[in-house]
Amino acid sequence: APAPSVPAPPLPSPLPPIRAPQGPPRSVARPVLSPAGRPYTRVTPPLCTPLTYEDWQPDEGIPPGYVPSTRVNTTRLVGGVVTTGAIWVFTGLAALGLDEGSATAPLFVPVVGPFIAIHTLEVENSLEISTLLLSGLGQVTGLGLFLSAFFAPDEVLVRRATPAAPPPGLTFSPQFGPDRAGLSFDAVF
Repeated sequence: APAPSVPAPPLPSPLPPIRAPQGPPRSVARPVLSPAGRPYTRVTPPLCTPLTYEDWQPDEGIPPGYVPSTRVNTTRLVGGVVTTGAIWVFTGLAALGLDEGSATAPLFVPVVGPFIAIHTLEVENSLEISTLLLSGLGQVTGLGLFLSAFFAPDEVLVRRATPAAPPPGLTFSPQFGPDRAGLSFDAVF
């Protein structure tokens, strides 16, 4: 006997159309009102403005509220330290493996050590000379990067600090004139 057929489940109803929001978004907070019924006003700048513009060029205009300044280039600084340090450490480790006595001592001196070691080790093989030259030139390159970070800083724009409001207080000052005399006061709240 054939199996009884089971009816298919009904299709889901189509989704309602998406409507554009009407009015202000619901996440907008209502302003805080003062005792007089007026909203408080903010005098601080918005927090979304950047503190610095690092890709600014001197020929571009300066936006209001910013002043030009210089900053050490940390990319060149770190690159120079890592380059010089890594090559110097590998050169020193290679010097530890040599059994040349005090002739390898200059290899422990950064930057100039490999150039001095060419003469103290009395190297005659062109491969050894080129290895020491490459080590020395690599360390000189790292030193150049390190020094250029300080002697050629980046020009950036820094947001100017807003002056602080004077503290609240009361100031009295005398007033004198040819036909009058008096006392005035200024109050800061």
